[in-house]
Amino acid sequence: MKVLAGIVMCVFLFFSGTLPAQNAETNARAEGMDSLMTLADKSAVTVGEALEQIVLLAGSEPRDAQAALGFLASKGIVAPDISLKAVLTRGCLASMVMKTRGWGGGIMYSIFGGGRYAWRELVYRNIMPSGGSEHSTVSGGELLAVIGRAAGDVDLKME
Repeated sequence: MKVLAGIVMCVFLFFSGTLPAQNAETNARAEGMDSLMTLADKSAVTVGEALEQIVLLAGSEPRDAQAALGFLASKGIVAPDISLKAVLTRGCLASMVMKTRGWGGGIMYSIFGGGRYAWRELVYRNIMPSGGSEHSTVSGGELLAVIGRAAGDVDLKME
């Protein structure tokens, strides 16, 4: 009986040290999912919210929008003085995705660059929807879909 009690005590002590770490990881994942669900429900997202997702596409971890801006500006993906509170347009998002992925694009994008031709290139690649224009506002769901498609995590069929 003393041996069984000793084994139970050892098992309890062993797992009691790992439970807080597991709970912290589980809580962090739950918070991340909550923030993605909140973002997905937005009818319009800001540039700052988009930068936090684009930085993931660039292979870094976002701490906040300002840190994402610093990282992406250092890579030449965005201008360092871009407004984080501005509403995100399809052209702006397309430019960031094209630069982050290092895609050259078609002849018009190669000559002129810019949001219009970046958006048209991503429409051609089935990464962005064709309705609207490069000036259309990006919703949270659209942002997450574009990031997923550009990363190769989501099927490219548009429906």
